[in-house]
Amino acid sequence: MKKLLTCLILCASLLALPAQPAACASEEPAGEAERILQQLGLLRGDGEGFASDRPATRAEATVMLLRLAGEEAAAEAAGISSPFADGGWADTYLGYANETGLVRGVTEHWFDADAPVSGRDYVTMVLRVLGYAEDRDFTWQGSLIYARGLGLVQEGIDAGPLVRRDMAEISCRALTLSLASGGGTLLSALRDRGAVDAAAAEECLAALTEKPVYSGEEIYDMCAPAVLCIETYETQEDLEQEQKKSLGSAFLISADGLAVLDYHEIDNCDAAVATTQDGRRYPVTGVVHYDPFWDIAVVRLGMTDTAGQTRDAFPYLPLGDSDTLRTGEPVYVISNPMSLDLSFSQGVVSRLGRVLDDPEYPAIQTDAATSQGSSGGPMFNRYGEVVGVVYGSYTTGQMLNFMIPVSSLRSARLDAAPITLKQMRGIMDARKAAAVITAEKTALTLKEGERETLVISSDYPGTAVYRFDYEGTENVELAWGEYVTKQSVSLNVTGVKPGNTSFVVTFTDDMGNETAKLQVRVTVTQ
Repeated sequence: MKKLLTCLILCASLLALPAQPAACASEEPAGEAERILQQLGLLRGDGEGFASDRPATRAEATVMLLRLAGEEAAAEAAGISSPFADGGWADTYLGYANETGLVRGVTEHWFDADAPVSGRDYVTMVLRVLGYAEDRDFTWQGSLIYARGLGLVQEGIDAGPLVRRDMAEISCRALTLSLASGGGTLLSALRDRGAVDAAAAEECLAALTEKPVYSGEEIYDMCAPAVLCIETYETQEDLEQEQKKSLGSAFLISADGLAVLDYHEIDNCDAAVATTQDGRRYPVTGVVHYDPFWDIAVVRLGMTDTAGQTRDAFPYLPLGDSDTLRTGEPVYVISNPMSLDLSFSQGVVSRLGRVLDDPEYPAIQTDAATSQGSSGGPMFNRYGEVVGVVYGSYTTGQMLNFMIPVSSLRSARLDAAPITLKQMRGIMDARKAAAVITAEKTALTLKEGERETLVISSDYPGTAVYRFDYEGTENVELAWGEYVTKQSVSLNVTGVKPGNTSFVVTFTDDMGNETAKLQVRVTVTQ
């Protein structure tokens, strides 16, 4: 999978306003987040104290944006006057930000500098600093949902005015998050660039990343209410007649009913129902994200169960950072193996970055027990955060189980308008029906005993699925080799006896375009 790369301009300071040094020297932070930011030199008061409960203004937010972009010093040196009549103390900052296209006013000559900034606007600014881009990774309207998925904001932050206390909390969370480019955390990047004192950074990073460690019993008690049993139905009629296609697992990631599961659970389905720990059943009303290559999807549940009772909110699980896992680390799984609902297992990370077919889609290998029906279940770290999603096992081995890293959801547009399962099925059926098979060669000449490897490819939307039929079996020997990608696999062709022959590669039954065929002619010489 192509990584989403964005240049990050590091900043020398974060959350502060120009304030009188004498006043700042006597100020004491009101909360832990403010204390940490002050220790790092990233926060000071407004001349009248930290004013934690006061809404931050649009002018203050602009200064914040310049500092997050590392442009504060440049703005001060440029000394550009703004075109805004209400620039006031922030005039040169607004002038620079307006000149460089970072901000714009509500009108040509009015910035509304003293108006409160919204939580949505501030979160959007922080996402930019972390390297995420609007209209590629997230939208302005969906920035809060995207930020919650990253762990940047907690429930309660919304599109309304943002107070300075919450601004400090969001900033602290941002310091602990990995950059979109994958190059460590924001705080470690600031430390490496010398933007903050190294010793203070190490001390604060330890304080920021220190999390409570939970026992298996505690993780189960806390997390099981947000784990779901998923029933899927091939048609709406099957749902009405209760003729299930499959049973699997899923888990909630938002109070308003967003749930994660494996794509293969809902592939070729028109309907699905989720059952919560309390036995209530909720219809899957839409799909907001699906990725057959990662084998992951995000669906939305209705807030009214099949008995007609409506709830205000669902319990949901926090997403962790699968990039920070280490081999040997303890992990826990809650799922529904063999329809045994809400079963708990534990183990360790057996191997990170396990390539099963395509290097672009590495899995997490674990010995935490899973079985058929566990697909879509969450895997937790010791902090009770979801770091993986169950999707497969080697049944011929012992405890060889594989998880989709939760980092695969970073590019998911969770604010997207949902489509129905039937609509998704129609889209995917059309792609499968149009799939074709290709190879770099369609004619081979081999000596007796010589072997050549062909790479057979298709644009089938998922794992490569082929079979071969052939004539003149005494002339060649064919054997599938290793996967190259999820859409290509190697085929070993060995000359056995002089003569001419041909073979045809097709999709396996009921998968892909039934009329798509690739014929390869082979001449075997002595």
